[in-house]
Amino acid sequence: MRRRKPTIKDIAALAGVSKTTVGYVLNGRMDIAISARTRERILKAAEELSYRPNKLASGFARGRSQTIGVIDLCSGLAHGYQEEFVSRVMYGIEEVCREHNHPVFITRVIGVTDPVDMQIASLFEHKVGALIFIGAGTPEIISQVRGVVREAMRDGIQCLIIDENTLADTVDCVITDDMLGATKAMTHLLGLGYKRISYVKAAAHTSTSRMREAGYMAALRKAGIEIDDNLMVQGFCLREDAARAVAKLFESGTPPEAVFAYNDYTAAALLQAANERKIRVPEDLAVVGYGDLQLAEWLSLTTVRQNPEEMGRQGARRIFERMKTPNAPPQEMMLPVELVIRRSCGCDEASAVPAHKQHGEALSAPVAIANPK
Repeated sequence: MRRRKPTIKDIAALAGVSKTTVGYVLNGRMDIAISARTRERILKAAEELSYRPNKLASGFARGRSQTIGVIDLCSGLAHGYQEEFVSRVMYGIEEVCREHNHPVFITRVIGVTDPVDMQIASLFEHKVGALIFIGAGTPEIISQVRGVVREAMRDGIQCLIIDENTLADTVDCVITDDMLGATKAMTHLLGLGYKRISYVKAAAHTSTSRMREAGYMAALRKAGIEIDDNLMVQGFCLREDAARAVAKLFESGTPPEAVFAYNDYTAAALLQAANERKIRVPEDLAVVGYGDLQLAEWLSLTTVRQNPEEMGRQGARRIFERMKTPNAPPQEMMLPVELVIRRSCGCDEASAVPAHKQHGEALSAPVAIANPK
């Protein structure tokens, strides 16, 4: 059976004082006339009970300022690969906050074991007036965020989540149309004549992953192509994951003609893994990513553009509106996406026609080592 966490009431009973006195001592109130002996007795009782203060709740109680707190939930979990996306979202947030003369304080959740409430506790030293979360992280982190949002909003601190809508029933969300983006990518590949198209996906606990997978399947169904579970493999960002995904796909009897990757970093890892196995891109395998990060241009990667800066701007504008109308129902803002055609799908960028079909020959260099334009 799980042991009950000690409370201020328990400390007060052990020290023989009131809960109010315990609260003054634990919050460091030196302006209250409490003897040194009593303070020592309270602190000793807290230590004996292994009391851990609720820093989040005490932060709420200390009041608020005009500072906007931003919590990055995904950079650490993606081993740093999401940092460009997150930093671009933050740029948009800061741009709007500067226009409103509101300072921004940023913190990150690093890894699965990093408690969200402890990270947010640091924000309350700055007495933030609102919270913006970026991403979602693991199911455990999503659960923690739900609790934090509930407590924050109960205290009048408005919250918003960017690039995730799992909590759309509770809090404002800003997302891009991930299902449409995946559908655009797949429709393009299908239009080029590819039939066996693999999807290299991320775990399904985030809304972005679920929607992109749904778009992949919807496009296949619309084209009258049966969904082959063997063509849907796990492989998120890391080179080792991509190598396993490529091995699984190309060691089967019927390898794919094209791959749609969950994001640009996953696509980049796939390009590297394909290059190591002497699989030519796009001659042997067409590749499409998602996000249009800087490396997509460097690698001539066909991808779906999200525009993270605009996600940040819209999120910041929405949080300021929310602070003016705190009782309005939660809203979901869905921003448009667009397909950016480059060489990794086998197309000439100007014509969107497969280059090897247009000119009667294959492209001369693998995309993995292509120079930026």
